[in-house]
Amino acid sequence: MKNISFTLLLFMMSVCVSAQLPDFNFTDTEGKKHNFYDLIEQGELVVLDFYFVGCGACIDVAKRLHNIDEKYGFGTEGVKVLAMEVQNNPLTAVLNWEDDLPGTYPVLYGDGPWNYWYENIFPDFGGAFPELALVKGDANNPANNTLLFAAKGEFGLLGQMELEQKIEENLIKTSTVEINKKSIVKLVNNPARGFLNFEFSDDLQRNDLSFELMSLDGKMIMQWAGLETQKDISRFATGQYLLNININIKAKAESQTLKILIVQ
Repeated sequence: MKNISFTLLLFMMSVCVSAQLPDFNFTDTEGKKHNFYDLIEQGELVVLDFYFVGCGACIDVAKRLHNIDEKYGFGTEGVKVLAMEVQNNPLTAVLNWEDDLPGTYPVLYGDGPWNYWYENIFPDFGGAFPELALVKGDANNPANNTLLFAAKGEFGLLGQMELEQKIEENLIKTSTVEINKKSIVKLVNNPARGFLNFEFSDDLQRNDLSFELMSLDGKMIMQWAGLETQKDISRFATGQYLLNININIKAKAESQTLKILIVQ
């Protein structure tokens, strides 16, 4: 086995990995095989959680991924979470470690996950754990997959919120994609800090637009109308919100809803 020293960093850091991830076919602790390209060919999002037995900082991530798995897992929203034990610990050690964690998702172990991490993740991430990757597939060519989000080190609530935001952006099609396609309204920054920044079509008039900022439980927080390119949100707490954009052009009404992340 290759000898790599594992360094635990006490911060979460998003990183950019340029390489697309290759296929794998590994076994979980219950004996079930998981083929990476089969999963992403289905158009699903896959979260890969690279960790090792004894990693203290990985415990918090396991708890947060448990919440994400319950919220977005297969059978609900179409996200697959896979844990990858990358120190090639024996099955008994992995099972004993997992007994103390709340994870509901499969745990892949053995020499396969170790080599996969070493060859494809370590060159870009280094040996800082936990390490996460959110991957989106291409149904026509699974090798042409896209890394949507990557992080290493301590994850925390902010990291969880950023990961969920990326998931929702790629699962919910009633968001920026539809609005940008019509070139009517574009929310430039999401996540947003301090201000919401907008770009508008030159054809719009002041009375064509109205906005409603709401909490996830539907409580109205702020309303405004017109073509303000910047809206102050500095007084609102960090969290996820709903932004309703109501468009009324030539007596034709349309409404779009964005789920946004405000970070203070």
